[in-house]
Amino acid sequence: MLTAGQSIGNYRILSKIGTGGMGAVYLAEHPLIGKKVALKVIHRELAGNREVVQRFFQEARAVNQIGNEHIVEIHDFGVTAENDHFYIMEYLEGQTLADVLSREKALPAMRALHIGAQIASALAAAHASGVIHRDLKPDNLMLMSRLGDHDFVKVLDFGLAKVFAAEAPRCRPRSACCSARRSTCRPRPARAGATSTIAPTSTRSGSCCSR
Repeated sequence: MLTAGQSIGNYRILSKIGTGGMGAVYLAEHPLIGKKVALKVIHRELAGNREVVQRFFQEARAVNQIGNEHIVEIHDFGVTAENDHFYIMEYLEGQTLADVLSREKALPAMRALHIGAQIASALAAAHASGVIHRDLKPDNLMLMSRLGDHDFVKVLDFGLAKVFAAEAPRCRPRSACCSARRSTCRPRPARAGATSTIAPTSTRSGSCCSR
């Protein structure tokens, strides 16, 4: 467990922001320039679990290959001498959509459309990069003030994201893709470290062909 005043990389821990099943998030600050960041660390009891560690760093890779203003930015990641696996992301001040809905119950139509359009923009960029979020919910949507917009959306937590490989086959014409029976054309999950450039195609009945 990290404590206030402890240093990780170039940043000093200020306080704990929250905790979850995989790890904890801390508010940290660069001691020289005063830049504040959020620092996410895997629980030490999970640090020996290769699947958890791989998923943790896949989140950082997935987010960085998207590059959209409505997706939280991750700046750095690494492992400390004490075997604390961490990554550093932008610190966001705001409220989750879950908090807003809990308080306000329902949103005016124009506000809901404004928020929804930003979420759609983020997901479109993710899908274009071959990344499927798979855990989209109000708790993972942050509303903050930016450039005069008090409902600027940031999509969080890509820890369960699925990344698809660049070499995944696209659907071919019917003559090549189909034979006597219908065949399928599904993207393959990426191997660890693989870079993805295309999004999976959603097709009826799991098939790329039609009669």
